[in-house]
Amino acid sequence: MRFLILSSMVCSSASVQAQNFVPNGSFEEYTECPDYQAQVERAVGWTRNSASPDYFNRCDISGYVGVPLNLAGYQEAYDGDGYMGCITYLDGAPTYRECIQHALSSPLMPGIPVFISMMVSPGGFGNDPIQNSLKYASNGIGVKFSMGPHPNYLYWPGNVALYMTDILSDTTTWVQLSGVYMPDSAYAYLSIGCFLPYDDIQTQVIDPSAVTLAAYSFIDNVCVSTNAKDCPLTIGIDEVRAPIRNLGSNPFGRELYIRLDGELTRISYLVLMDEIGRTCQQVQLADGTTDFTWFLPALPSGSYFLQLRNFLGRYRPIHIVHINP
Repeated sequence: MRFLILSSMVCSSASVQAQNFVPNGSFEEYTECPDYQAQVERAVGWTRNSASPDYFNRCDISGYVGVPLNLAGYQEAYDGDGYMGCITYLDGAPTYRECIQHALSSPLMPGIPVFISMMVSPGGFGNDPIQNSLKYASNGIGVKFSMGPHPNYLYWPGNVALYMTDILSDTTTWVQLSGVYMPDSAYAYLSIGCFLPYDDIQTQVIDPSAVTLAAYSFIDNVCVSTNAKDCPLTIGIDEVRAPIRNLGSNPFGRELYIRLDGELTRISYLVLMDEIGRTCQQVQLADGTTDFTWFLPALPSGSYFLQLRNFLGRYRPIHIVHINP
């Protein structure tokens, strides 16, 4: 067991007012019911910033962009009656992506972590008589922030806040993509799409007979907030699954015992955050670590998040509760 305390801070117990910074995050408000593909702008506040993503709503009577059956697949809305959809991969087209964007209700504050969550589901087996179906499922659907709107119809690389590492392949259900992001600028816009380099996108064939050689993702219930209670990180798939196999107890007292799923092969950091993402304490774990006990006698009772970080990225936070003996 090897570890070194790097920093320790007392978390404030003051209440923090927060909200979802993404207006119309469930795509329920619209100016006009969609009746054809590529009508993102009919959902209040949303625009496209790459190619031709789609807006689906139960109000559509044509069935082409309706809910649950539409041109891209069969899926009930996760929340309400509407959702969005976009191509995340197109075979032989490295720069083709479909992305949507929205202005945040308030710019992000540099150095103040935000919690991000959204529900995603793969397209496939739709009712488009020409495009037939979608051949692939892929990874890569994610979130990116920018200072202003981004009118770019080509691949937009770099600085991705959150993305799905696993291939999104189960067309029967929604899964949650969620994580914590530390902004370095006062970003005012959010974009959703696949921002990975073409060679980093992984695919899986879900319909060998499909005419459309693409992967597609439905999107619903988008949330960005400084308060974890607004954007819960409790289910589904995250950036990377944490290799923490066991907590000695949860809730825990003065000692937090942690066992890892295998040895760490690189220097990592374990970060304890409060409910709005502020770092309370941090510890460095050397390579070869398999388990350790973290002594936290001065930690106030409350709800926290435990996150492992290294140069590969940030792992999914684990919700824990501390109770002083």
